[in-house]
Amino acid sequence: MPVQTETHTTRIEPYFYSSQSTLTPRQSAESVCTSYVFGFNGKENDNEVKGTGNQQDYGMRIYDSRMGRFLSIDPLTAKFAFYTPYQFAGNTPIQAIDLDGGEPEYIIKNGKATPAVVTLLNLLVDFDIDNMNNTTYVEANNLPFGYEAMTAGTKVFYLRPDYKNSEGKYNKTSTYTDVHWIEMIGHEGKHRMETGDDFWSWQENNINYGVELLKNGYEDNKYEKDAYKIGYKDYSLIPKYLSENPSILNIIKSNASDDLKCLFVEKMYYEDLLYDGMDKLNEKRNELLKQYSQEQVDQMVMPIANILNSYADKVSKLNEKIIIQNDEEHKQ
Repeated sequence: MPVQTETHTTRIEPYFYSSQSTLTPRQSAESVCTSYVFGFNGKENDNEVKGTGNQQDYGMRIYDSRMGRFLSIDPLTAKFAFYTPYQFAGNTPIQAIDLDGGEPEYIIKNGKATPAVVTLLNLLVDFDIDNMNNTTYVEANNLPFGYEAMTAGTKVFYLRPDYKNSEGKYNKTSTYTDVHWIEMIGHEGKHRMETGDDFWSWQENNINYGVELLKNGYEDNKYEKDAYKIGYKDYSLIPKYLSENPSILNIIKSNASDDLKCLFVEKMYYEDLLYDGMDKLNEKRNELLKQYSQEQVDQMVMPIANILNSYADKVSKLNEKIIIQNDEEHKQ
């Protein structure tokens, strides 16, 4: 029975079942993935010393997550005297981004969006995976019309973040956060979905875009409006989603394998749908109970509960895949 009511309360607590395992409300992957080796900031857990997740090995230093500090001073302290010897990420742990000034390789690597980012955009906006994998990202010192990025056929050109112009100023992309980089991929990815992979579809799209641009200007033409719904604006889907689900960005940034990252991103996406749906289901059920009997309400919400059951089953199966994948990687 997919719906169960707590005693002495009107709040519904759905329990969801899969063919081989049970996922109770608000159960996370943590309880079934304690063997996962990576912890804070994507560094490897040293679980044998202080227990699961309490210590991470950074190579040159050891981090104790219970105290929230390193156990030794920064080896580069002499070069950065203006920082505390125990500093992390230049004293900006919340907003710190790639320190070498280039695009982060966990988002764009070797001219391609990383598999975890491709997986996320496929789930969020139904981008075609083959189309995204066929897209090449190319650095440019400058672009026309003040663009920060632009799509041309199967290529996306973007401003080099480490390039200084004749006035000694860096390109706008030098201030990009991780979210901005994913927004850029999403925004231009929308244009890529429209251009296709062959020359003639690209040319046809160019003509249509040009006509729309002449009629309505840049931000008011329908192509840009659709792309802005995905990225580059405060109301866009990507920044809103990642601000509500920061753990997904932490997974993308981690040192885990691409296969594990993709599995975790997918699992967390469906977990979010599941838990958000459970909350809404409970609210709706409580409203209906004011007018109808419990039996009537159970029948009314059954279609929604069935959908949530499918999400729970998906999460459970992805948890199993994560454990199997993690075990296989440990054996290698």
